[in-house]
Amino acid sequence: LYLYNNQLEGPVPSFWENSGAIRFIDLERNAGLYGNLNDILDSIPADNFEDFWCNYCTLEGTLDTADLARFTKLDILELRGVGLSGTLPKTLALLSTLSQLSLSDNHFHGEIFSGIGSLSLLKSLSLGSNDLEGSIPDSIAMIPTLKYLFLAYNFLTGTVPSFANNAGNLEAVELKYTD
Repeated sequence: LYLYNNQLEGPVPSFWENSGAIRFIDLERNAGLYGNLNDILDSIPADNFEDFWCNYCTLEGTLDTADLARFTKLDILELRGVGLSGTLPKTLALLSTLSQLSLSDNHFHGEIFSGIGSLSLLKSLSLGSNDLEGSIPDSIAMIPTLKYLFLAYNFLTGTVPSFANNAGNLEAVELKYTD
């Protein structure tokens, strides 16, 4: 289901609820769409679901209560600029097939948990423009497939992990305007 960049308004529909065959949902750049993230995720049949794009919609709730572990084939999770808050859920580490994770431009706070480094297929990690604090976990530098890392505009401190083990794949690391 691709509804990218329209002027859709109203609650995020859940007509896919009874469709076990849905693999992709792209609602990106429909600023008039709104809803509770946990309700939306609960309505998606998880069996074959691979990509969820909802950047720049208006969502409420926190990601930490979502039942993410049931999405065993999830490849892309894009929730940039949707108004989410809370801490980064440790259940993200259970999404072992994830290659792209973007939670930038939200209101997440707290630390980046070290378990995020267990996402061994991750190519792009974007957590910038939040209120994250603490140090960058060394485990992020150990993700063998990582190409893009965006952590700018947070309150991160400490030393930057060595990306020497990942020098062949890494194309961009953006850390500007972190403490």
